[in-house]
Amino acid sequence: MVYVLVSLLVLLGILLFAARRRRDERNKPAIANRGAADPRRPKPPETSGREIGASGEPAGGVRRVLIVDDQPLIRTMLAELFEREGATVSQALNGASAIDAVRSGGIDHVLLDLKLPDMDGIEALRAIRRLDDRVPVSLMTGYGSPEQLAEAERLGIGACFMKPFDLQQVKRHVLGGANDAGIDAGEFS
Repeated sequence: MVYVLVSLLVLLGILLFAARRRRDERNKPAIANRGAADPRRPKPPETSGREIGASGEPAGGVRRVLIVDDQPLIRTMLAELFEREGATVSQALNGASAIDAVRSGGIDHVLLDLKLPDMDGIEALRAIRRLDDRVPVSLMTGYGSPEQLAEAERLGIGACFMKPFDLQQVKRHVLGGANDAGIDAGEFS
């Protein structure tokens, strides 16, 4: 009887482990790297990991990152991530603030949420493109319609990170090492 009970507990443990693993596989962050396909965008320098240039700035030339998200926790978490790597971070909680920050210049990369309180991320992206069509923009979203994502791709986004995303993938992409970091280009989910 004890053996049967132990066997059932072991079997239950195995089933729980397998279910958790399947759930984790389904929740992997999706990234679509679009930078190489867009002829307007120069190919980022090939880097791996945390490389610092001669000036003490992150490799790949990213010195100032603009994080646009209405969720303060996400903005703070990403700001700390990039500041540890030597980048200067600006934060915007809505589309109008993001547009003003890009208008003031000096932004090397924009991480833009698709859902913002004053406008959607696509409207903000259009306005950013009117101001500066060369600044790299990556989207962050928990969801997005295929139409929105297709429009974002047409407007030349570099990547789309599906929330919850892997912080290391975001860091490698923004700091210029996405092509060497083993991140596969994929379709928007």
